[in-house]
Amino acid sequence: MGMMIIREATDSELPACRALLPEIFTGTPLPEVLVAVTPDDARLIGALAIGWGNIDKPPGFPLWMHVQAEWRRRGVGAALMRAAVALTAGETSCLRAARPLRLGDPAEAFLRAQGFMARHDILHFETDSRRFLAMVGRTLVALGCHGRVPKAARIVALADAPHDAVARLVEAETGTSREIVRAAITGGHYDLQGSVALMLGDRTVGALLYAWQGKMPVIDIRVVAPAQRGAWANVMLLHAATQNGLDAGSERFRFFCRDDVLDTLKLAAKCAAVTTHVERQWMRETGAPE
Repeated sequence: MGMMIIREATDSELPACRALLPEIFTGTPLPEVLVAVTPDDARLIGALAIGWGNIDKPPGFPLWMHVQAEWRRRGVGAALMRAAVALTAGETSCLRAARPLRLGDPAEAFLRAQGFMARHDILHFETDSRRFLAMVGRTLVALGCHGRVPKAARIVALADAPHDAVARLVEAETGTSREIVRAAITGGHYDLQGSVALMLGDRTVGALLYAWQGKMPVIDIRVVAPAQRGAWANVMLLHAATQNGLDAGSERFRFFCRDDVLDTLKLAAKCAAVTTHVERQWMRETGAPE
């Protein structure tokens, strides 16, 4: 298509890119942004951002893209994707769609045409808070009776936790940039009183972060340091966060996990959680980085 130009975004175009891709402007460093503009008046018709940092396994650079509705199906997205592939050649082993897509989303066909493959399904659940609290409460009591909970372990509200330590832990366990996590915490994305961190002495060894969607809390992140993985750490986090949600007036809550996270899938089955929808992750292999 010769009716556009693909290039790096200028500083003056960043506010317009923010309107198209607001999620990439949550922290530093800012991902590199490519734009598609019309050749006559340099009107912005699409944008693609590249996160220059490997996430997940296998490691890959995340991509965000948005094309103005009236310019879709005219080759804009394909041109932006070709430019991103060329720009990142030799830098990473794969590219990832930063946002998972609901099954059946029309964008799946576009990603397949650009060489992307389905990687993992993400299952979203909803369950009854009181039923879930009773279940994890019984488990927590049993663990305590058998001496499985360290005496130095304690739960603190996210507001009182060391945010830098929480962000580092999330980065280590999920690949999400600590700058993005810290910006989400300090920017008020998460419920600072309801979300919790797990401390072992002075060390931050776990975190469960949730945000509200209307009157329902949605768990976004749950991580535990490798040395503390096992029943007691996860149970402490889940029990505290569920109680906080109930205290704040929520009778139900939502959570999600990838299709290979067996402990969360087992929890969903035990509490008779309902699957609300399924999303799919997409990736494109690029070969070994140079």
